[in-house]
Amino acid sequence: MKFSNSFPVSLSPAQAWPVLLDVQAVTPCMPGAQVTEVVDEKTFKGTIAVKLGPVALLMNCVAEFEQVDPAQFAARINAQGVDAKGRGSSKSKIDFRLVAEGDGSRVMVDTELQMSGALAQYGRAAGIVQSVASQLVLQFAKNLEALIDERGRTGVASEPAAAATESEAPVGADVAAAPPAASTPRPAAPAAPAQAISGFAVLFAALRAFIRGLFVRGK
Repeated sequence: MKFSNSFPVSLSPAQAWPVLLDVQAVTPCMPGAQVTEVVDEKTFKGTIAVKLGPVALLMNCVAEFEQVDPAQFAARINAQGVDAKGRGSSKSKIDFRLVAEGDGSRVMVDTELQMSGALAQYGRAAGIVQSVASQLVLQFAKNLEALIDERGRTGVASEPAAAATESEAPVGADVAAAPPAASTPRPAAPAAPAQAISGFAVLFAALRAFIRGLFVRGK
């Protein structure tokens, strides 16, 4: 299953790039997600809590930066997730890139997702899954903007700009092996308890969008 999403960021690509690669900082922007361990410079472990009505899923995930291209503001992440109760697993390849848009940027995200076990049942309704993904991206974008605003008001906004200058690499350099964050691993900061993604709210919005799409196609 493949789908694409995008969202705006009120920073230039050079400023937004190190913010997005600060995994421990931006992970809390995704509802229900948290980092539990920094394995190395490019590999992270975490969990995602999803509540779909009476069914609560807790996905144990491992994510790795496969490619990082600071010169093009692009990266690829490979992620694997396993339900804590053994009800299925998922594999995803996520490509994202930053493009200039006005005074800020637009984050373009292309996702290739595979699911197995009981989770694969959700894949049969591709339109629903894509709508759910869109809703989550909207929530992430809203929280990310709040994080950027907070950094700006507390005087931290200058750090991403400085980090962007240091991370730039000439075109043609071996950027695939470039670390996405600091050159030395750092322990994961204590994370607040993850709030499960509201399956009722997200799925209702997704279903509404799906039904609206049926009416549009039927005209």
